[in-house]
Parts: sequence; structure tokens; C-alpha cells
Amino acid sequence: MVDLVIEIWSPEDTAAGRAYRRRTYASVDILYFWEIEQDGPVITAYALRDGEYREQITLNPGAAGTITAAPAPVAVDPALLNPWVRT
Repeated sequence: MVDLVIEIWSPEDTAAGRAYRRRTYASVDILYFWEIEQDGPVITAYALRDGEYREQITLNPGAAGTITAAPAPVAVDPALLNPWVRT
């Protein structure tokens, strides 16, 4: 069973493609979904509620926070992702 999916969106990902993937993950009851925008990078974390993802937190670089939309809480600062995310 998969509890968490993390998508790193590229500039080529369309709004329709993103929405389709979110709906697909929700339809198979993946409890948590994070999206990472490469510009920044910015992390937005969602939890599945009533068949839809609800935003739990959005973190910008330099604004560390704790994501609870996860199997266990995760403290992170998106600025630390810069070596791994193309900006």
C-alpha cells in the first residue's frame, strides 16, 4: 500500500495533467500527496479527505515548517531541496 506520493512538477506539466494525476491518486486512496514546484522550490502538502485532497500546508524556501500530511510528521525547509530540484 502506498501512503504518500510526491510529484516534482516540471514546466512541461499542464494543469490538466496535474489535475488528472491528483484525481488518479485520490481514486486509489493514496492518503497523502505532495507537490513540489521547481520554481522556488515550493512544497504543498495535501491529505485525502472525503475523496479529495485538502491542502495542509504550503512551504516556501526559507520558511521551514512541519508537514503533517504524511505517515509521520516531516520538518523541512524547501530551500534545502535546491541541489536536487532544477530551478
